[in-house]
Amino acid sequence: MTTMSALLGSKQHRTDLRLVVFDVPVLAGVDLGSLPQQERRDRLEQVPQALDGPLELSPIVSPSRALAIDITDGRLEGIVLKDRRSPYNEGTRSGWWKVKDSRWIEREAWRCDR
Repeated sequence: MTTMSALLGSKQHRTDLRLVVFDVPVLAGVDLGSLPQQERRDRLEQVPQALDGPLELSPIVSPSRALAIDITDGRLEGIVLKDRRSPYNEGTRSGWWKVKDSRWIEREAWRCDR
């Protein structure tokens, strides 16, 4: 299942959509932005237990060759690297980086047409 396929209209994959969350700057009306990323994550880990819905936390992974292969083979769009000590910086990517295969969108759009 791919998100792009579902977003581009594939009814086959629509029921498989889920929300995968990796950070939370505001939770239940409380601004968590000044907290380090690790503390925000600790609070975020409590949310799926309180909700009944298609919400998942992104896994915390270690860099590996297998992970890089999953990205280049299209099984993963990419990964987000975060400095666990960094506060949330609204409107910037300060303290985090997204690593992905630049061909991913084109590959997923092609799969959607099939």
